[in-house]
Parts: sequence; structure tokens; C-alpha cells
Amino acid sequence: MLRWARQRIAVQLALTALAAGLVAAGVLAAAEFLLFDHAHSGGPAQGDHFGELIIAGAAEAIIIGATVYLVGWWLWVRRLDRLTRCVEPQGVDAAATPSKGDEIDRLSRSINEFISRAVENERRLQRLVAELRKTEAHLHEAQSLARLGSWEYDPVGEITWWSRQVYRIFGHDPAGPPPPLEPHLQQYHPEDRKRIVESLDRSTKTGSPYHGRYRILPDGQTLRWVETHAYSQIDDDGRVIRVTGTVQDITEQVEREQDLQRLTRELNHRVKNNISSIIALIRQSADHAHDVDALAGRLVDRLKAMAIAHEMAVTNRREASSLDLIVSAMTRVYGDADAAFDIDGPDIGISADAATPLALTLHELANNAAKHGALTQPGGRVRVQWSRRPDGTIDIAWTESLPRPIDARIEEGDGLGLARGFIEHQLSGRLDYDLDPAGLRLRIGLPASALDRPADDHDPTARRDANPVASPSA
Repeated sequence: MLRWARQRIAVQLALTALAAGLVAAGVLAAAEFLLFDHAHSGGPAQGDHFGELIIAGAAEAIIIGATVYLVGWWLWVRRLDRLTRCVEPQGVDAAATPSKGDEIDRLSRSINEFISRAVENERRLQRLVAELRKTEAHLHEAQSLARLGSWEYDPVGEITWWSRQVYRIFGHDPAGPPPPLEPHLQQYHPEDRKRIVESLDRSTKTGSPYHGRYRILPDGQTLRWVETHAYSQIDDDGRVIRVTGTVQDITEQVEREQDLQRLTRELNHRVKNNISSIIALIRQSADHAHDVDALAGRLVDRLKAMAIAHEMAVTNRREASSLDLIVSAMTRVYGDADAAFDIDGPDIGISADAATPLALTLHELANNAAKHGALTQPGGRVRVQWSRRPDGTIDIAWTESLPRPIDARIEEGDGLGLARGFIEHQLSGRLDYDLDPAGLRLRIGLPASALDRPADDHDPTARRDANPVASPSA
């Protein structure tokens, strides 16, 4: 632009110098002609002198025009050239310009300083924009990791703003605007919708903050839990002009809390059953014990069996509650189990509540066989078989074989009585036996409730998907 101005000024300066020279030469020539004519009136002819005046006027016009052009060039074009060189892009550095000078120097310094500041401000603005974008990216990442989103609501203009994570929580596209308030509230669980509406209405009218846990159905089926915190901004007139809040997906936290509550209830139930079993063990042992040492020995053996059953139940629920493992663990205590016991049956899972009473029953039968039955004679054997009926009940057959029949009269002892109590009273099953001199023949019938519970009863993942809408409120 300065170069274009310089060309315009140079052309105009040349035209101005030419015009000034012609005008000045004409005026001077006219004045000389008049003076000469007045001085030589009545004298010789003036024709020869007129030619001299034209030559003199032309010379004067050239001299005056050149003088005007040179002066204008010095005053304007030369300074404009210097200004152009000062404001060239490679000459942006204000430190290179002189600190003193005429108005062109001061103007060039000012322009250079302005350009330098503009360039520096642009660079600073670019850095601020980059830092802002980086901070925004970190905020989005942190909100994504925490499953936490922020939102704002203008009750006056009914304008809503959501962060990117809020879109994800409620299953909307972040590229679009937030949904209207009424359709958004329909995403809350029907039992919690009234609470969130009342809280938001109270906050927009009175400015009071609110906090709560709510169930949402982002896709209309899958149940999720969110926790909301909100507070209001009030102007000088006491009107609520903005409601700001956060919403966090706490589904996993709530499910862990529910799992903990369920496990606590199960633990309390199991402890109660174990205490009842211990009381029954003490009573049965005390009724048939002849002295303190015999009572202590019986209690120690039975409590060991109970401890083994409990350890199996809590170590690996699905495998340790297998009927095959329970039978093997209770019979392995008495001699060489492979030589004395024949164990046969399908893989059947036993519930944790039924595992301990059943293990104690098998322990009493094995102990009875070792002291009074098949295991008291060389070659004696015990066969344990089980099967599962179509209705879900379980049949267990305990058959003892003695090489030499026992002639003495056989009576029911405390072990069989204790086993009957475990099966019939604690498991609501049945126990039938035949005390024969050739060996004990016993059958146990367990109800379907003794089976290991389905996966959705103790697998939190499966349980979550079973009936999401029917999940209880917090």
C-alpha cells in the first residue's frame, strides 16, 4: 500500500512541479514584457524582444518546475521511501529504527511497535487457545474416567447446556443439542421421576441446592444409577438465573453396595445356621457321652468336619459345593478312601446352606462305619451312590458291606440320630435306613432347594441383566 501511495505522490508531484513552473514562468514573462514595453514605448519594434522573452520564460519554467519537484521529492517521496523500508515485514523489529528523528521516524517507530505488539498478541492468543484446548481435553478425559458430567439450566430462557459426558450418560449424540427438559425427565425411572422434578422445581424457584440418587433408563430398558448435585445462582433481585450441577454414573458402585448387603445377609444367615448346628452337636454328644474326654473327642471330630464343609463352601462356591467333593472330603478322613469306599454319581451342585448339614451327616455315617460298621472288619466296604430326579430332588444311597455279619443286636446310636436331625430338620429332607447284620443300608432324600442356586443368584453380572426395571430403590 505504501508503494502505491509513493507512486501516486511522485506522479502528482511531477504534475504539480510542471504546472508551477509554467505558471511562474508565464507570470514572470508577462511582467518582464510589460516592463519592457513601458520602458521602450515609441522606440524600435518589439518583435525581436518577444522571442527573447519566450526563451527566458521557458528557462525559468524549467528552473522553477525542477526546484519544486526536487523540494517535493525531498519532503515527501524520499521520506515515504524511508517509511516503506521501515515497515517492510523484515523490518518489524522496532529496535532497529532510530530513537530520534523527524515525524516520519516517529511514525515508523509507532507502526513497528504496533506491528510487534500485534504479532506478540497473536502469538499469545494462539498459546492461550492451545492451552484452553488442552485443558478442555483434560477435563473431558477426567470426566470420562470419573463418569461425571456437568450441566447448566437457564430457567428464564429455558436453555440447557450439557458437557460431553452427560450426553454419554443419557445416551444422546454430543453433536446435537440437549433434548428439551420434559423428554429428558422421561428418561428417569417412573418411581424416581417425581423426586427429580420436585427437586429441580424447588431449586429454580427458591435457589435451594439439592442432591440425590436416581435411576435412569437411557434406552428405555437398561437400568442405570446416577448421583446428582446442583446449586442455583441468584441475581440482586432474588431471582434464580442459572442452575448448575453435576451428574455421575454410579451404577457399579450401587451394584457393589447391593452385593455387599446381599453377602452380609447371607453371612448372617450362614452364621446362624452354623450356631444352630453347633448347639445340636453339643446336645447330641452330651446325651451319649460317658465322660468329659469322650464328649471333647466327639465334639472335636464333628467341629473339624464342620470346618472342612465351611471351608469348601467359601473357597470356591461352584466347585467346592459339588456333591462329589463333599463325599470325598468326608470319607477321606477314615483310612484309605479308595480301598474302603466306592463313590459314584453325576456332578451335582449343593447350595452353601445345605453343604454343611450334608457334610456333617456324611461325617457321622463314616464315623459310625469306622467304629461300628463295615470299616471295623478287613475287606469291609462302603458304597455311596447318588442321582438326581427329574423334579430336582436328590437321592443318596449309603450301603455298607461286612465280610462277616454281626450277630449282636444293632441299635440306632447318636450318630444316626444326629444325621437324621440334620437331614430332616435343617434340610427338610428324609432319611431312611435298615440296620442289618450284613451292613447298614441308608437312603437320603434331599429337596430341590438343596441344589446349588442358579448363576443369576450369585453372579452380579447376570443378576443385573435379569430384570433391570424392578431393581429396588436406594
